[in-house]
Amino acid sequence: MLLQELPSGLRPREKILAMGPKALTDAELLALVLGTGLRGCSVLELAHQLLDRFRGLSGLLGASLADLQTVRG
Repeated sequence: MLLQELPSGLRPREKILAMGPKALTDAELLALVLGTGLRGCSVLELAHQLLDRFRGLSGLLGASLADLQTVRG
């Protein structure tokens, strides 16, 4: 689902402005950092995939450059 298809209250950018960063999940925060998804994959879906692949935000932050280079996009 594209972010534009979500109700505005569920979109990460609008949610952070309305409720602050503590109201966002790791995936929503990562989606804001990424800014855009890939063809056929919304930024929120991409964020979830990255967090799953690297076993959370700490795993993603600790990933090597070589590991990150294996990710499409």
